[in-house]
Amino acid sequence: MRVEFVTSVNRMVTSCLTPCSSVEMEPSVDQGAGEIVWHYLAEMRGLTDVPDGSLFGLIPSNVLDRSTLQRIAETYLARLQAKELDASDAHPFCALYRLGLLGVVRRNREQKDIQIFRRPHDIEHDGSKATLPAERHYLIHPALDDIIAQASSDYIRAFHTRNVIGHGNRWREGKIFKCAARGNLSSFSRVLGDPVVGEHFARYLSGEFEKCKKEVEYAALESGDSVVLVDDSADRVLSAARSLQRAVRRFQMPQDFRFGAAVGAIAFSTTHTEGQSVRVPSAGIVIRAAARIEPHAAPGTMLCTEEFLAELDGRSRVLFAPVTPAPLQGAGLLLGDDSVAVIRKNDHEEPVETRLFQAPLG
Repeated sequence: MRVEFVTSVNRMVTSCLTPCSSVEMEPSVDQGAGEIVWHYLAEMRGLTDVPDGSLFGLIPSNVLDRSTLQRIAETYLARLQAKELDASDAHPFCALYRLGLLGVVRRNREQKDIQIFRRPHDIEHDGSKATLPAERHYLIHPALDDIIAQASSDYIRAFHTRNVIGHGNRWREGKIFKCAARGNLSSFSRVLGDPVVGEHFARYLSGEFEKCKKEVEYAALESGDSVVLVDDSADRVLSAARSLQRAVRRFQMPQDFRFGAAVGAIAFSTTHTEGQSVRVPSAGIVIRAAARIEPHAAPGTMLCTEEFLAELDGRSRVLFAPVTPAPLQGAGLLLGDDSVAVIRKNDHEEPVETRLFQAPLG
């Protein structure tokens, strides 16, 4: 496979990127970039899937979320079918991702959000196998800016300027909405009834928690039996919750977690404890929402809002089923005929109103 064009794309982008510090600044657009990309796409056609050029006029901004990608893909395929063109590609953005022209934001070992685009050696060795990962942010490679701007007059007006797009660059959020889950052991008192077993379980759970917390951006083990998980990705939150559930089921006296999960606003602050800087939630509306939902989950399950469900990858989403009134009615919970649950803690705080979905964690 010829990857010299990919190398040219990345070299060109590195040289033409100009940081933008405010929305008033115009992004740097290099017409030479568009020419290189057109040659690159022509070269790759036949070696791997390459989307039709009509896709570019449908892209509204250089930073997209998953629902926007899906909506664009559906419109794109409908247009191909209307023109009686080949519409066999399941998702045109999968092709852009494989080609290194669509990136994602991922958290590295230092707990920093980093922009990741597939590099030339990735494309050379695995050009046709990579699938589009489930992430919160999808980033259009700057090499496509000129092509898309010519096809869509709205592209530049909606241009993301808080972060400079490019492989390896840091990603900094503005207003932060994240996925969170709050879990509790449903029968922890049974373990505490035996001091020896209780002490053994506390050490065991602490060790398992240290393994699972590496999956997510933020995790906390509170009061010995309560867990908080926060991340940009609902799939990573679900994976960490399932790992903890499997761990406590392996204990000599098997236990069950129950989790509530939601999507919402959260902010973090840094505190200093024993000479170390520790990042903790300073305003966690989403954690409070998850905590309201958690008591109504059955042992060994996760109960989540429809917003959390929408953030999950399709393979995870099918595990969840909408709840029915019978198993969920209880103190502080009212499930109406329209399947919208109203979860109220007290008369002084706003209730959580949402449709709920539940899945086993085993």
